[in-house]
Amino acid sequence: MSEAWAFAQLKDKPKRSVIFLAVTGEEQGLLGSEYYATHPIYSLSKTVADLNMDALGDYGQTDDFAIAGKGQNDLEDYVEDFAKRDGKKVTGDKNPGAGGYYRSDHFNFAKVGIPALDINNGARSTAHGETWGKQQQKEYNEKHYHQPSDNYSPAMDASGMAEVANLLFNVGNKLANETTFPGWKNGSEFKAIREKSVRK
Repeated sequence: MSEAWAFAQLKDKPKRSVIFLAVTGEEQGLLGSEYYATHPIYSLSKTVADLNMDALGDYGQTDDFAIAGKGQNDLEDYVEDFAKRDGKKVTGDKNPGAGGYYRSDHFNFAKVGIPALDINNGARSTAHGETWGKQQQKEYNEKHYHQPSDNYSPAMDASGMAEVANLLFNVGNKLANETTFPGWKNGSEFKAIREKSVRK
């Protein structure tokens, strides 16, 4: 995991503990993340956030990042700040009706009240434009999503994946050195769960 390596190289270690999870059983019902969320190493009330990387696009750098379920929590504001510094835009679901926020491993953290972020490459390919980027996303969803073909290939352009990883490192490092807790935005169905957890 590139982020774990990056944190290990820091001269000034984070003030908060940072956990890296590589969970399994997503296709069978998010089983690995559900196990951790119900058997956490640290108290859920003291767990600051969950940052999720899943199914990153292998089509190179983009001028934007895409947040599943955009509008849910304060982690998005962190993303916006760092993206803006790099001249990038932040978009939401292109197909919100597909319920992407409720179908990946971060959802089990959200269900227990922990602000959870699911972020991916955007569609606006820096080299080829948005139409081409959307075509790459469409091809992945139709041919490779949750299929045996969703595997490493030397033909992949991982530079966009690296951009997402770098962004999440910056967000994670900021969270790891703050004393405050990000929250859920008004209107989120997870807000009350978090508030009840923190009051305990």
